[in-house]
Amino acid sequence: MTEEVLIAHAPKRKGGLYGSISGASNLTKPTKRVQGVVVKKNGHLSVMNQDDLGLYTKLQTGSVTQRQSILYNGKFKDLRLSLEMTFDDVFFVDGGESGDDDSQRDGNHGSHQMVRIGENVTVTSDGGGSGRVVLEWVSGSSNDLIADAVIALILLENDFGEDDDEKDGAGAKDDEIRVLERVLHSQFGETRVDDKAGKIFVEVEGRHVIVECVVKGGGEIAEVRVTCADGVLKGRVEKALERLLRCMRKR
Repeated sequence: MTEEVLIAHAPKRKGGLYGSISGASNLTKPTKRVQGVVVKKNGHLSVMNQDDLGLYTKLQTGSVTQRQSILYNGKFKDLRLSLEMTFDDVFFVDGGESGDDDSQRDGNHGSHQMVRIGENVTVTSDGGGSGRVVLEWVSGSSNDLIADAVIALILLENDFGEDDDEKDGAGAKDDEIRVLERVLHSQFGETRVDDKAGKIFVEVEGRHVIVECVVKGGGEIAEVRVTCADGVLKGRVEKALERLLRCMRKR
């Protein structure tokens, strides 16, 4: 008689620490976690910081810088104020040609103006008066989320003008749905809006996403419900929408 026996087993792998990650500060406690890049060569595992890859391997690191030009019909100083209200680390960068800092801060379009959010995201006005701003960021999980929020903020500033108080609840809801739809279109692909049902349909490489906008009493979108057979894609859309709605509510 043969009986199947299940034994819980977790394989252990040993690897050496190389470079700056092998400093004494990382080894003070046996249970302390060490975070780095695992490199396997000739059956041997090595753990090192990303910056040390060029020293101990033939691998080279790089980064991807994304740039997006967006139509903006307001004053740059108003956009800068909205960014400062939404994010913590917002800095005005004096990149103008006129050298008149006061005129730049007042939102005049005689020169380029730049706002930096954190270390790797910038928003620059076009001094030529084309009515566009350029968003540039180093691609990464946190920077991509910040860029999504900045795009939503710019679209909100475009859509909610001086006549915003005259819009009823239904009009405000429709505007918010359109803002969400345009941001989803720029980040994921083809989109379609069903205004009556309050739904946004997104198609990403043959995969379909349905975003249902739930409206509260005042006409604003209270929450969004995402339906998608692909769990990873669903999570990406949910994270993007969560950040966008948070940005819209801080406006």
